[in-house]
Amino acid sequence: MLGLSWRVSDNGIAWARDVLQSHPTLPAILVNHQLIAIANDAVSPQEVDYGLMLWEKLIKSNDQIFMTVNGHHHGSAHLTKINEFGNPVEEMVVDYQMAYQGGNGLMRYYEFDFTNNEIKALSFSPWVRQKPAETLNSFDQAMLTEANHQFTIKVDFAKRFSGFAPKFKTAEATNTSLTAIATSLIMDGFKGIPVAPEVPAKNAEDYPKVAETLAHWRFFGGTVGSAVADGTVINDASGRNNALKRGALIGNGSAGQLADMKWSDDRHRLSSAPGSVQFLNTDGARFSYFMTDVAAAINKETFRDGYTVEMFIKLDKSWTAARNQWMNIMTRGGRRGDFPAWEGGWEVSPPVQCAISNLKEVQWEITTTEKGDGAGPMFASTNWSGEILLDAWMHVAIVNDPAAKQTTMYIEGAPVLRNAVDAVGLATFDLPWAVGAGLGNDGNLSGGFLGAMGEIRITPKPLPPAKWLTARA
Repeated sequence: MLGLSWRVSDNGIAWARDVLQSHPTLPAILVNHQLIAIANDAVSPQEVDYGLMLWEKLIKSNDQIFMTVNGHHHGSAHLTKINEFGNPVEEMVVDYQMAYQGGNGLMRYYEFDFTNNEIKALSFSPWVRQKPAETLNSFDQAMLTEANHQFTIKVDFAKRFSGFAPKFKTAEATNTSLTAIATSLIMDGFKGIPVAPEVPAKNAEDYPKVAETLAHWRFFGGTVGSAVADGTVINDASGRNNALKRGALIGNGSAGQLADMKWSDDRHRLSSAPGSVQFLNTDGARFSYFMTDVAAAINKETFRDGYTVEMFIKLDKSWTAARNQWMNIMTRGGRRGDFPAWEGGWEVSPPVQCAISNLKEVQWEITTTEKGDGAGPMFASTNWSGEILLDAWMHVAIVNDPAAKQTTMYIEGAPVLRNAVDAVGLATFDLPWAVGAGLGNDGNLSGGFLGAMGEIRITPKPLPPAKWLTARA
């Protein structure tokens, strides 16, 4: 096992070469923080500049390196490359830290089967196996069986190593499968919760209606590919007249363009809305956004009985941290530092901010109702997702339970690890809500959204998953 620092210097690469030359007949597995990445489909391997540098300066010219393992990019993928000697190098990225509950104990296991000339890969969790049965849910998978997590690579070891180790010999043949033993240890007697089958909507109304809903914005209705007209109104499907209206075309140094917002038939697989709106604020400084009317009733709502905020969003594949970090999905107008009892930081932030961080995390940062009456002191309450994929639809649900005084964020149905406690309701300045940009009490905008939105629904009570927009009527 040959381990490199991140990021390795030229001296570090020279050291690695020296180690290999000092042990010229030993096969080597290169372990490094970053080497290959994972494409937006969460399955396919993707090469990055740093990994290509390692390939050029170290891997391809050293036949001893037959396999590499790295992390940094979240998930799992496998790539086979051919080195200068005409031999395969099996490159694998394995990083489960952004899976349910921060990885849920998942680890990668490899068996080198010299009898059958195979490398067998498993991904399993001893931790899930030990969890109390009553705490399990469908995200508690003791073994991942998808092709990018569990696979077999055919390798004629003697032939592969013959160029540097012509005398390499395997152990005596045996019929013992260590992979089968490991699978048995993890899975025998384990009764997991099956993943519920996904049911697509039959029509645009095939979703659970909730009578108390305050606002339900469904972004469809225009001609696909055409611009959303200036002043377009997105009706409130809840019937409470909390509609959205496309805002004026403005920007910081560059005026917003009409075509920065377009109708699309793209949507989340479980959304009943037949389309979405694409926000094309590519430089982060132009603003194409929607806003509630200044007299809308939802502007005054304090949500003392809790709330559920749901949204279907997709980040554009061209998103970069340099241009688009802290872009806003939705905000509530005002400057939280103007609350008399405010003692937290970032006084200029709004009382409600749903944004995408510089690390591609969903941020739900709010000022709660409980301290909004001047009782103070007031601080921010924040939920964070893990890193999310670009160019992939996701359902986000943020559920505030007033009895537990806890707010939980769910991404694609899975509760995130970093949730907020001691939080009830949403404080307000009776100012409008903005969708697609940040909104301050002076009316100035910031952080234009880049991506697509399908639906947003706001309900003044906590809802169970069976009542979410991903469920069926």
